[in-house]
Amino acid sequence: MKYKKCCGRGEPPRRGGVAKPRYRLGDERDPAYWRALKAARNRFAMPGVAWEDPRTVAAMLGLSQRPMTNLRRAPDDADFDALIAQLGRAALAGAAHVWLRPGAGGPQLVFTFPFDADLTTAIKRIPGRRFDGAERVWVVPADLVSAAALDTLLGDHPWLAITDDVAEWLEAHRGRWTGCATAVERDGEPVLVVHSHTGEAPPGIAERAIARGPDTFLLPCEPASVALLRDHPGLEPDGPALAALAAGQRPAGATLLVGRDDEGEPRFELRTDWLLSAADAFKALPEAAVVGQRAEPCVYELQATVLGLPADPALAPALREVLDRFPDLRAAPDAVRRLEQLEAERARAEATVALSLAHDAELEVDGLGGELRPFQRAGVRYALLQRRTFLADEQGLGKTVEALAALHLDGAFPAAVVCPASMKLVWGRECERWLPGRSVAVVEGRSADGWERAGAQEADLVICNYDIVEAHAGRLADRGLRAAVFDESHYCKDPRRKRTKAAIALAERVSDDGLRLALTGTPIMNRPKELVAQLRLIGGLGNFGSGARLGRRFRGPQALERLHWHLRAHCYVRRTKTEVLPQLPPKRLATVPMELDNEHEYRLAEKDVIAWLHTLPLDLRTLETRVAAALRAEQLARLNYLRRLVARGKLRAALAWIGDFVTSGEPLIVFAHHREV
Repeated sequence: MKYKKCCGRGEPPRRGGVAKPRYRLGDERDPAYWRALKAARNRFAMPGVAWEDPRTVAAMLGLSQRPMTNLRRAPDDADFDALIAQLGRAALAGAAHVWLRPGAGGPQLVFTFPFDADLTTAIKRIPGRRFDGAERVWVVPADLVSAAALDTLLGDHPWLAITDDVAEWLEAHRGRWTGCATAVERDGEPVLVVHSHTGEAPPGIAERAIARGPDTFLLPCEPASVALLRDHPGLEPDGPALAALAAGQRPAGATLLVGRDDEGEPRFELRTDWLLSAADAFKALPEAAVVGQRAEPCVYELQATVLGLPADPALAPALREVLDRFPDLRAAPDAVRRLEQLEAERARAEATVALSLAHDAELEVDGLGGELRPFQRAGVRYALLQRRTFLADEQGLGKTVEALAALHLDGAFPAAVVCPASMKLVWGRECERWLPGRSVAVVEGRSADGWERAGAQEADLVICNYDIVEAHAGRLADRGLRAAVFDESHYCKDPRRKRTKAAIALAERVSDDGLRLALTGTPIMNRPKELVAQLRLIGGLGNFGSGARLGRRFRGPQALERLHWHLRAHCYVRRTKTEVLPQLPPKRLATVPMELDNEHEYRLAEKDVIAWLHTLPLDLRTLETRVAAALRAEQLARLNYLRRLVARGKLRAALAWIGDFVTSGEPLIVFAHHREV
């Protein structure tokens, strides 16, 4: 490997005046040889022979390598230090598999051995053990529990060799009592549970036990029991037991804290000590889940886990109920403040949520071309109150009528209606019926001529479809819109589509106090991602922070109910047929007018039929019976041809209407007469 020479600026100074040590057989295992070589080497030169490279020698001796070792560069000080440290430990341990060394928290047992699955599994059961990835050894605290575990290991694996100091340490601790302790709930009261691991339990523990089993003792959580167990050399208390022993009296059964998830969203966190029933109740709350593990060891899994719950006003009542049920569940001051804030936020939204669910509301309606049903009055009142609203009633409940009534009562004209092409004639017909005093323009085509032919410049209500809204967005905006209605708003669920961008740009030109309504029969809360663009459409995304935050706050199917509540609290009303069935007629027949996409072909055929009919005699009774029958057959064939043309011309619009209906999730039966259709 060649290295580019430079002026030396920024390079560490070279060592000089130190002679390179001469290699002798076996020096590769001598730490002194590597210290001398480290001092004498040229930092910028690759080693000339293998026994001068600490990385190569470490691999040859089966020692661990530094992470991200790069053999294509010259070795640095850290490479030498890693090899020197490992050779020093090997020299200290000799041929032993277990030896003692000092540690930051006290003496430590170090295990190193050829791979053995059973032995590795047994070491993993020792409390406090850890694996040192850099040194490739197991490290265990040298305490009474480890002494008992090591004694068992030596019996099960007699080939394990230990150093003399480990043997002396083990002899000093052999036969002494060891155990662990935790705190649990018994009949609503805290008790201390002591499990014996080795040796005979001290007499005081057995005497104070209120119940006992094989190697298990239950002690009352009282000062006398605390004094007996506190600082006992053979006892290893877990986290809940430490809390009980530190309190010296009735400890907290569980603690409610405030934390944040990986995305930075606030959440409540429950740390359970002895009150396991409170943990069960908390875990049963909607969206409660395990979010972490306690740092201190715990005997039982429920105590070892940290439970989390989104800090959200929709979940505040359920959490308050759990806190009221368990007085020993203590909330930290910041958790108390956070919960009170969420409860206040929910109280402010309750009236709006109730109106979103209402099946009737007081509303004076004058000048409308029909009578609203009670649930429609509630929907109109919600829309007028919130101004930025999803009207998401189930298909067939009259969302179009609700939108027109809201425009009428608010005087929100001029207004624009953007809808699928198959629905333009429906909107035109409904406007003529429900808004008899308003002028309506149905725009066809993308050109300015289509705009002028429809009289859109002076109309109170302009109707256009999503396919042409981009072409007329500027003209609509110049009208000074006071309202915009977007029918089948799920057409705008993809923010990358041109029609979505054009619709959002048009909506943003509506006056600040105007109405922005989105109509959809699709339960939009089932797909939160598709909701972002539609919220931008009505100007309601600010209630959720941003599109990214909405995705973070409402992740997973369990969050849909909470999202539903937030939508109703801000911008969403939905009723189903089942909910308002008493207000609906037994059966209703609705005609959906549709445009022909082959109108020119149809008109030509129609003229041909009309011209042919003019050539027929006025009274067929004057003809012979056979001639009359033939003429009737020809007439029927010509009329059937017109019917087939009409069917073909409406097919595309009919399929679009059927697709929108099926998207709502409701069943639909379709009848067709012509085989071609």
